[in-house]
Amino acid sequence: MKMSLRFWSALGVVAALTGVAHADVKLPNVIGSNMVLQREVPLPFWGWADAGEEVTVTLGDATAKATASAEGKWSVKLPAQKAGGPHTVTVQGKNKVELTNVLIGEVWVGSGQSNMEWSVAASANPQEEIANAKHPKIRFFNVAPKKTVAITPMTNVNPEVVWTECTPQTTPNM
Repeated sequence: MKMSLRFWSALGVVAALTGVAHADVKLPNVIGSNMVLQREVPLPFWGWADAGEEVTVTLGDATAKATASAEGKWSVKLPAQKAGGPHTVTVQGKNKVELTNVLIGEVWVGSGQSNMEWSVAASANPQEEIANAKHPKIRFFNVAPKKTVAITPMTNVNPEVVWTECTPQTTPNM
C-alpha cells in the first residue's frame, strides 16, 4: 500500500504537536567513551538539548550545570583535574548519557601536514610495531574527511575513528 506525502507530513505535524519528537541531550562526536581529557585545565563540555532544558555534567565529585539556549545549545566547564582514570562522565538532561573509560592526561593534536596521514602499517617494521602496540592509556580519535576546511570554529566533526585504545587490532591504520 502506497502512503501519500500528505499522510507522512500530517503524521510529522501530529508528532511535533504532541511532543513525541523531543530532542535528547546530544554531545559532539569528539566527546565520548574512551576519550582523554587534558589534565590540569578546566574541562569544556558542550552539546545540544531542547531549548530551556537543564543539563548537568558530572565527573567524580565535580558537577556543572547549564540551561540550553533558545537555539538548543549548552556548554559547561568542569574544574581542572589531575591525571588519572578511568572515570565515568555523566551528562543528564531529559535523558542520560554515560561516558565510560575516560582518562585525564595529555592530549596531543596532530594536524596540518601530509605526514600525519602516514599509518603505522606503512612505517618501518610495521609487524613488530603493531604486535607491540599494547598501550591502553594511549587513545586515538581520527577526523574524516581529513581535509575539512572551515571558516569558523566547528562545533562537531565527523569521525573516521572514534576514541579507541591503542591495541594491535586498532593500530595498523593509525
